[in-house]
Amino acid sequence: MIMKDMKEMSIKQKRVFYALACVAVLLVALGVVYAASDDDKGGNADADSAKCMTVAVTPTLDCLPVYVAVETGIADELGCELGLQQQASIADCDSALVGGSAFCASTDSVRAAMLLAGMKKGVKEKYSIVRNPNCCLFLFANRKARVKKVSQLKDKMIAVDRKGADAVMAQYVLDSVKLVDDKAFLVNIHSLNVRMAMLANNTIDAAVLPEPQATVARKVGHENLYAECSRGGKTYGAFLVEKENKELFVKIYNRACDSINKNGIAHYDSILVRRMSVPEKFVKDIPIIRFVKL
Repeated sequence: MIMKDMKEMSIKQKRVFYALACVAVLLVALGVVYAASDDDKGGNADADSAKCMTVAVTPTLDCLPVYVAVETGIADELGCELGLQQQASIADCDSALVGGSAFCASTDSVRAAMLLAGMKKGVKEKYSIVRNPNCCLFLFANRKARVKKVSQLKDKMIAVDRKGADAVMAQYVLDSVKLVDDKAFLVNIHSLNVRMAMLANNTIDAAVLPEPQATVARKVGHENLYAECSRGGKTYGAFLVEKENKELFVKIYNRACDSINKNGIAHYDSILVRRMSVPEKFVKDIPIIRFVKL
């Protein structure tokens, strides 16, 4: 009887020991996973903190200094690991800024003012508009539209950002030849790539384009009707920047401008091809301009 009780006790002890061992293994495993999770969080936090600023940019020539600053290490030399968010349009850049994924955004003077006006009190005070004099806008007519001058845009559709500076420019041009809204139509197309595709597919009569899209449009035969870099003494281009990062961003942008002016735009042809979708055969046709500092 005693032997039987001892045997049963031994079996129970083994079961308890086995259960405790399983629990111990489980706790160790959980501890490893938790530690790994903490390590991952720490790594991500370090990576995020290393990005001193994230900039939302468009595939346009006025943003070339930002691309150059990142790809050539200029930003790093100035102590800032600059993060890039490449967007299809100015409207997307504005959304990135409002959504908090970017601290600086390439925009235009019209949208920047509108965006600030729409921000809540306490938020708008955090941002500053930095005028960008390196943005010019061009009105092109589709090569198949048989339009050689602005007055021939009657009943035509023009691709613009209706809330942006390009719509202001287009409306000014239409008003100058007395073509009012019911005689020409401004169609809201944010993406520059979509505007280019619509011209190529003959689904739009005209479009407002910046560089380098303007050069590509010119080379494939679309008709340039008008060009302008400012209106009413204000430049069209702009950056909306958090005030605490403004000085550093301007310093980085201006240093990149110096580099481009020294080496020439052609020196950065790979950026134009990769980042702005400029066909290699047209890179040499982009106008040689001197970048103006902010």
